[in-house]
Amino acid sequence: MTSTRSPAAHVKEFIMNEKATPATEPTTARISRPDSTPFEDKALLTAHIRPVTKASLVALAKFKNSNTSAEVELALEAWVAQSKDDPSIKARAQKMQAEHDREMAERQAALDSLIGAASTPTRR
Repeated sequence: MTSTRSPAAHVKEFIMNEKATPATEPTTARISRPDSTPFEDKALLTAHIRPVTKASLVALAKFKNSNTSAEVELALEAWVAQSKDDPSIKARAQKMQAEHDREMAERQAALDSLIGAASTPTRR
């Protein structure tokens, strides 16, 4: 007899029926990367994901003796590294940098004109 449940339902059932013990319970202290930073040195990120994605993430983290935070961090780091090599992203970043530089030059010119118009305060 074949099951009509989705693969996601099977993963969720596996996770829900899994007995959490200190040996199998993922914790932030057991990140699988040797170069990981302490938990205190990290920023909090909240994301809304589909339940099936979360169930798969939890299962994969358990299979790898890791935790969801570590796996999400690894995936995001890989995505950022890949995105840095994207020519369209580089072009947009250069455009934003040029705009930022232009705005800073305008601000500096405005400050210079204010300082130049006023008398220079004497230093003590």
